Amino acid sequence: MVNLDVTIPTKFRLLPNKRIKRAVPENWAEVTVKQFFGYLKALKLGRTATEVRLLTARYLLPLPWYLFYTLNRVQLAQITYELRWMNQLPLTISMFKTINGFVGPGDSFSTLTIGEFAAASAYYDQYRGTHNPELLDYLIAVLYRPDRTKRFSAEAMESYLPKLRKVHPDIKLGVYLYLGGCLSELANRYPRLFSGPGLARPDGSRGGGRPRDPARPDGDPPKADGETRRGTAGRQSAKTDWLDFMRHLPSEKFGTLEQIEQSGLHAVLEVAHRMMNDSQKQKGGMPPTRSHAARRIH
Repeated sequence: MVNLDVTIPTKFRLLPNKRIKRAVPENWAEVTVKQFFGYLKALKLGRTATEVRLLTARYLLPLPWYLFYTLNRVQLAQITYELRWMNQLPLTISMFKTINGFVGPGDSFSTLTIGEFAAASAYYDQYRGTHNPELLDYLIAVLYRPDRTKRFSAEAMESYLPKLRKVHPDIKLGVYLYLGGCLSELANRYPRLFSGPGLARPDGSRGGGRPRDPARPDGDPPKADGETRRGTAGRQSAKTDWLDFMRHLPSEKFGTLEQIEQSGLHAVLEVAHRMMNDSQKQKGGMPPTRSHAARRIH
């Protein structure tokens, strides 16, 4: 809650120096869809971090425009300070439960399978490197479909992809931010699985953080995003990493690869992370370094 002493222009026939109280959101769960659209607008219009914060305050604060522009610097600083959490907390709330009749995942990837996550992560990584809008369409098509009770199918996705291409760009941006926030949360929740230069395997070995480049004699992955291959082959890079991770899961605990792909994301990662902890304790391993996933989203 912020308290504002606002001098209201007399032409609006309101009392001057009126004390106004306004509530501002304290976390993503309190942000309405309308306010979220305002936040997305601020991200697009703001040229600097300061401008983004001021525009965010303008759109999130339920205050008429003519009152907002009467605020002094101290009052604006107070408001932006109350909204500092927006730069600190990852967006894990699914702001768009449905899009044009298509049902999306729950908060924090709660209803996502690890197979869907592998595909979505691949499109997310490639979109960050290329900013190709087609990749963002595919990303949304992985997360949203007409009936989430049915298994995800790449073939079926192609049938409804044209409808999702027509989704408003602001909604696409919101889904992109949601996926990035959930990736950050996964990195903090399962540090063993995301630590080091590549994806961890349950046996303690490591897979490549990026796909190995056959053109390099040493087989090392590219050192920078600009070196990664573009197009369809590069589009599958992150999925290849996660498929490699899933192939190393013991079948006696997780089943076949097809069964693993249809398993809940958190259910698989929780068990795999516990196995990694046990493996590291037996080997006397060092604590995990900053996560690979965290590096990808910053």
